[in-house]
Amino acid sequence: MTNTKPNILDVEEAVRKRILERAQEITREFIARLRTVEGDLHTGNHLGALGALAGIEAEFTTLRSILLLLR
Repeated sequence: MTNTKPNILDVEEAVRKRILERAQEITREFIARLRTVEGDLHTGNHLGALGALAGIEAEFTTLRSILLLLR
């Protein structure tokens, strides 16, 4: 008889991998946004920089929450 139940360690590892993948995606988005901010500031476009930063605090909270799942 074959065991059709997934190994709990395999499931945990798959979840951990997906959490880390999502954290990396968010981090790449942060880096892209910060590059936009840097470019805006470099050209003196402070309003553009503010726009690029809009909502970033909530995204940091999301990233932190995702990483806390790994505890």
